[in-house]
Amino acid sequence: MKNSMIIQWASVMLLSTCVNAGAIEESYLEGIGTSLLFSMDETLNGGYYTFGNDQTKIDTYIFPFSKDIYSPNETLHYFLTGAIGFERYDHKGLDFGRGSIDGSEMKNHTFKLGAGARFDIAKDADLSIETSYLYAYIDCGYNTSNPLSTSAEDRLIDTLLNDDHIFHSLKLSTRIGYHPQINGYKPYIKGGLSYLYTDTDAVSDTLSHINTVIFKVRAGVFTPTLAIVGDYPLYTELYTSYADIADDMRDITGIEHFTTVGNKFYLKSPLPIRWIDQITVDTSYTKGNNFDGYNIGLGVTFNF
Repeated sequence: MKNSMIIQWASVMLLSTCVNAGAIEESYLEGIGTSLLFSMDETLNGGYYTFGNDQTKIDTYIFPFSKDIYSPNETLHYFLTGAIGFERYDHKGLDFGRGSIDGSEMKNHTFKLGAGARFDIAKDADLSIETSYLYAYIDCGYNTSNPLSTSAEDRLIDTLLNDDHIFHSLKLSTRIGYHPQINGYKPYIKGGLSYLYTDTDAVSDTLSHINTVIFKVRAGVFTPTLAIVGDYPLYTELYTSYADIADDMRDITGIEHFTTVGNKFYLKSPLPIRWIDQITVDTSYTKGNNFDGYNIGLGVTFNF
């Protein structure tokens, strides 16, 4: 009888350890996946977003840039894109059975560089393809009132949620758009597919890599010149977009889809820097199935 009770107790402890380990890795993947998704999606660049019951939030500060580099003819255009950024992902209310309610923070430092081609397939229509690479250095910190011990669960927390990690991601995108001009206004609609791959072999036993497919459609209108600012024209873009997230990213982050409405201002650069052609300011609101937030972003177009 005594041996039976010992075996039952050991079984319960083993099951509890496995459950806690699974929850720890799930929390880690959710944070990593969310940070990478927000880094790679241009709609979510720069802003403040909260999830669920406000226990989880992410702040993003991303500076995008772009440059048309070469046009061998009137219908084919090559371009470069990129971004540098910083994100802070904060998840409070974590309970891994340690006797305390803890929190984790992930500080994500990113650099993105991409290149692509745009084809004018008709007078008012184009098709583009793009590939981009994202480098992400994520500094993880675990906040607890109960110091980490040498137990298996605490060692896993220290490895996943209290250490630095480096990720390399690849994104492939294709998009088709229609953009006529009507009385000085330029309405448009465009839709596309993106594939995102991230290798997680170094840190995750459950998921060796993240595969994600994103479908997105966007519609909007560019206005004629609204004002002249210091001899430079100012115009705006009103837009709305919808994105659907599939595969691994949906599973680990819980993000299934989101809708954005926004307004983007364009101003010919008044700065005495010849290689900066245009400055943009983007403001938007995004509502997803499990998060919402707003974005205020600054960007530039280069001319050199």
